[in-house]
Amino acid sequence: MRHPVSNVACLTRRRLSIGAVAVASLVSPKLAFAQQPTVALERDAAIERRLDRGEEHRYSVTLKAGDCAHLRVEQRGVAVVVRVYGGDGRLVADIQDDIRPVGVEEAEVVADAAGSYDIAIKPASGVAAPGAYAIRLVAIEPAAEADRALRDARRLRTRATQLEADGLFDRARVLLEQALAITESTRGPDDVQTGSVLAELAERINPF
Repeated sequence: MRHPVSNVACLTRRRLSIGAVAVASLVSPKLAFAQQPTVALERDAAIERRLDRGEEHRYSVTLKAGDCAHLRVEQRGVAVVVRVYGGDGRLVADIQDDIRPVGVEEAEVVADAAGSYDIAIKPASGVAAPGAYAIRLVAIEPAAEADRALRDARRLRTRATQLEADGLFDRARVLLEQALAITESTRGPDDVQTGSVLAELAERINPF
């Protein structure tokens, strides 16, 4: 029969092990995200899913060099951020043009080289309650000049956010002004994307 002290030691080690896993999950939520498989998107096949706080859903689309994938994300009770990654795995854009819990986000994935491109969906900052969304690959077409221009504008906006986080507010504002000029000339002054860049720029100019 096992000695009581030995039993206590085993229980202690088990609790420490469980505690270490819990702490690791809190410190690095990506450990939990990694357990969710990446879903390949198919043209015109909508995927609807529930989204809880702290979750991130990953999707992929395979493109040829020069292709542009047009995505539509319907927000059904939760505002989301759409993250687009390049073929090298680096973040290209954080997209949140429609901040309403019921609305639509549109995203474009422009392929400079053939390969698989990732898209991630996560709740917008400040979202506490769960909701749902539906993502659909609307079309894959040869990338037009406007598609590339919007991709460049989104890159500028994402870089501006990173600069602001580093305290480089003047440089961030310059990039947003460039993004605004590109977006307005491509989509027009009344488009939701133009309005979103204007709102970001107004926050930087008058944060209070």
